[in-house]
Amino acid sequence: DIVGIFPEGEVKRGLEAAIRGGPIKAGACLISLRTGAPILPVVMLGTEKLNHVPPWIPFGRAHVWINFGPLIYPPHDPPRRRVARQVMARELSQQFQNLYRELCDACGIDDASVP
Repeated sequence: DIVGIFPEGEVKRGLEAAIRGGPIKAGACLISLRTGAPILPVVMLGTEKLNHVPPWIPFGRAHVWINFGPLIYPPHDPPRRRVARQVMARELSQQFQNLYRELCDACGIDDASVP
């Protein structure tokens, strides 16, 4: 089964966004540690355009870009769960930033056009 979690806890924009180094919550990491399931980091850009009517009318369009990162596996037997959670959260945060930069570079997306 798959569970989708947004580690920011809510919609963040600008420098508060995880893709730009903003803080994330470590709940996804805790779930991963407790279940042994890996985390798949995903960055999606352009979804804010889906909140408007034009993309949904016939022949309307909106571009959405998606980038998937490598799986982040929890340690098998962490000595301290809190430390392992913090390490995983740092790695997840770094992956969000890397995936965002890769997506912008590959698709020619200007940082100023991303909320």
